[in-house]
Amino acid sequence: MIRYCKYYYNRYKKYLRNKWVIAVAVLVLILIPLTVSFVKYQIEKREIKEVIDYEKQQLEMEYDDWTYRSEQAQTTIGNDSLLMLLDNERNKIHLLLEEMRTLESTNLRKMNELRKELADVRKVARQYLVQIDSLSRENRSLKTENTEIKRRNREMENNLQQLSQDKRALSSKVTQASILETANIKVDGMNIVGRKTTVLTRIENFQCCFRILKNKTAAVGIKDIYLRFSAPDGTLFETTDNSGITTFVFENKKIPFTSRKTIEYDGDNADICIFWKARPQMTEGAYRLEIFADGFLIGEKEVVL
Repeated sequence: MIRYCKYYYNRYKKYLRNKWVIAVAVLVLILIPLTVSFVKYQIEKREIKEVIDYEKQQLEMEYDDWTYRSEQAQTTIGNDSLLMLLDNERNKIHLLLEEMRTLESTNLRKMNELRKELADVRKVARQYLVQIDSLSRENRSLKTENTEIKRRNREMENNLQQLSQDKRALSSKVTQASILETANIKVDGMNIVGRKTTVLTRIENFQCCFRILKNKTAAVGIKDIYLRFSAPDGTLFETTDNSGITTFVFENKKIPFTSRKTIEYDGDNADICIFWKARPQMTEGAYRLEIFADGFLIGEKEVVL
């Protein structure tokens, strides 16, 4: 009987041992795919997180580039409406990026939705930037052209100023060259019968003879020669011109003269004599003679009587 019980006890132990083996085997068979699935899930989760983090980083870098380009655009074009549209799209990009920054690293579905929405916004913003770039190039071209035009205008203005200066200098030289010159100026007192005298009490008239020198630059034709004769005290001998003319223009002023003679000048040497009436009771001293033509002083002489 004992032997019989021992036999069944051993069989029961063997049965229990086999049952535990089977249970462990089944458990192992269940845990292996679960473990594999868990490991695979963790790997995929890490990879998804890395992808999302990388996408976030790239999008933030692109946003910085958008921001820089849009800010640059504000300084290169004057189209306020276009800049306003671009600014609106930039704000949309900013809001989407902020949403991405708070997104869970494993929410790939939401990430894909945001990426699609962001792509649409960027597409619109890119069109605005293309227009802005085109306007910027046109502005730069216009600025370059404007700078070149200003440079040419300054150069032309400088050339005109130089030409004007040269013209004035040449005109001055021509004017100076065209001024008549006199030589051999001689003043004599004349008595009542027309003879020369040095006695003041006998002088009735004065005679001034001189030569206008040859000048091919001077204008030819009819010319009025004016003579001013002043006493030692500076007073001017009055004119006895029968025409009623008593003044002529010199240095933009009308000044009186003592005597006048009209001649026809042909550019060659011309000998001229002019007469005027003496004053009664003249005093001894240095008298001053001045000769004018064409508005210029062409000769002068001090006469001691």
